[in-house]
Amino acid sequence: MGFFARLFARFRRKPTLTVFAEDDAYTRLHGTRSGEVSVTPVSPPAPRTLPRFPGDYLRRCFEERLERRGAARL
Repeated sequence: MGFFARLFARFRRKPTLTVFAEDDAYTRLHGTRSGEVSVTPVSPPAPRTLPRFPGDYLRRCFEERLERRGAARL
């Protein structure tokens, strides 16, 4: 039985796949483009700048975080 199945499988026709261009594929998937949506350019975001803190303020904040971490483990 397996032999005949393999033999006749070679003679079966395989469906041919249709190749679409990109525009045709977009149209088939999304439909025609409507004028309801308009694309507007977005200005680039402002560059990020880090705040300037004095060294002792950063050290105190770091020490507070370490103390909170130690208290949470207990």
